[in-house]
Amino acid sequence: MISYLSSNHENINKLYKFTYLFMFPQTTELLFLYISLLFTYTCKINNIS
Repeated sequence: MISYLSSNHENINKLYKFTYLFMFPQTTELLFLYISLLFTYTCKINNIS
């Protein structure tokens, strides 16, 4: 039982690291996309006014 828990904990750790490595670039991409969209939006508003 203890060995099962420890192996399960290792799997959870691996899963967490994998999801972190997988999600972090995506979040930064989304952040850059959001910033660029915001920038173009403000530029359009400035051009209109």
